[in-house]
Amino acid sequence: RLHGELLKNANGEDLLSAAVTRGTIQLLPSGQLIILMADHQTTGGYPKVAHVISVDLPKLAQMHANLDLEFELVTHLEAEELFVQQQRDLRQLEQSIKIQLEPYFL
Repeated sequence: RLHGELLKNANGEDLLSAAVTRGTIQLLPSGQLIILMADHQTTGGYPKVAHVISVDLPKLAQMHANLDLEFELVTHLEAEELFVQQQRDLRQLEQSIKIQLEPYFL
């Protein structure tokens, strides 16, 4: 749950349930925003106002309560490029660890 200025649903209509996933930001009837994480439901009927890109989900999951959080608007292409770079970095790290551990497994 995010704490801050309460928002208002501009159209005020009830929504049909739709698929949600990790990172979906929903607007509750109270005006409070929530970010769905690993324990999210499969569908939700609250308005979806944004989505946290997959690259940032591990950082978000490790944040402590009551810390300030800022959002930045990114395009789908920027999110994809960040994801590809993250995968490259993880592969490089994995290779480095394998090389360092090889002498112990020969």
